[in-house]
Amino acid sequence: GIGAVIDLRTSAEANPINWERESVQYHRYPLIQEGRIGKEPFPSDDPQELAKVYSNNVRDGMEAVAEIFGSLDHYVSLNEPCIFHCAAGRDRTGVITALLLALVGVCDSDIAMDYVESNRNAHQVTRRLEENLLYSNGHPTSDVILLKPETILLFLDLIRIHGSYQIVQSPRNQTSLRRYEKVA
Repeated sequence: GIGAVIDLRTSAEANPINWERESVQYHRYPLIQEGRIGKEPFPSDDPQELAKVYSNNVRDGMEAVAEIFGSLDHYVSLNEPCIFHCAAGRDRTGVITALLLALVGVCDSDIAMDYVESNRNAHQVTRRLEENLLYSNGHPTSDVILLKPETILLFLDLIRIHGSYQIVQSPRNQTSLRRYEKVA
C-alpha cells in the first residue's frame, strides 16, 4: 500500500483525515501561500500567464518545494510508495511532476504530453471544484480550462532562466536525484 501522502494544498483546502489510523504518513507542504486560495481569481488559460503563475508559486513556495523533494527522497530511500496531490491534480501536482521528470532527464516534450493528460478528467474536476465555494471564489463558472503543452514548456523555461532549478538540485537533494533515476 501507500506509505505516505504528500498534500500540496493549503490548510483551508486540506481534509481532516486521521492518517495515523490509516497507517499512512501524512505531510502537508502547501505550494501556494496560505490565504491565497479563494481570494484570487484562477489564472487564465493563456499559456504565458499560467506559466508565470506556476513559476511564481515555485519561487514563493521554494521552502515547500525543498520539503516535498526531501520527503520524496526519504520515502524512496525506504522503498516506500508515496503519492503527492493537490485539489485538482493538475496545476500544483503538474508543476511538481514536471520538475521531478525534468530533474531525472525526461525530455520536455514528454513532460508536456504527461501534463496535458490531466485534460481527460477536466470536466469532472471542474464540476467538483465548482461545488466548493473556496475554489469558485463565489462566482461559479461552467468554463473548463484545458491544459496546453506550451504552458508547462514555458514554465520549465522560466524556472531554468531564473535559477530555481539550482535550489531544487541543491546538494541536500543530490542523492534523491540519483535514486529517482533508478526508480523512474
